[in-house]
Amino acid sequence: MKKTLVLILLPLFFHQLLSQTEDLELKAINAAVESVYSAISFDANKKADTNVLRAVFTEDAFLKSYRGGELQRFEIGSYIDSYDELLKSGSFEAIIEKEIWGKTEYFGKIAHRISTYELYYNDTKNRSEIGVNSFQLVKMDGKWRVSSVIFDVETDQLKIPTQYLGNND
Repeated sequence: MKKTLVLILLPLFFHQLLSQTEDLELKAINAAVESVYSAISFDANKKADTNVLRAVFTEDAFLKSYRGGELQRFEIGSYIDSYDELLKSGSFEAIIEKEIWGKTEYFGKIAHRISTYELYYNDTKNRSEIGVNSFQLVKMDGKWRVSSVIFDVETDQLKIPTQYLGNND
């Protein structure tokens, strides 16, 4: 009887343990993405933190954007340096970028998060832009780091699909 009970409960225990591990991985991946949004966002009460960007991206990370209709590529180091210069110029009182929907998938040490975002420049009540970021992440030295971000913005000709505007996973 005890052997039968152990044989029944043991798989349930391992299933629960595996589920908890998966939940921790998803939380860590999502936290890395949230760190990006938080680090680039600032207003009168909060400063942008490009040091966080340097920490959360891999050294060879890049960004690709279709903003403006043409594919543009940025090395992460030069992007962060340009962002630092923008911050120092005082051109903006606030830049707020925040996720409004997202979904994460991962396998082993690679991950992907599709993330719909809203962007606000100076006026934090009127959205300046909405778009979709595609984050690719890798697990290095026990930490999830962003290796690339590819994004596009909504236009009159390119609307964000309704499934990218639903509840977060």
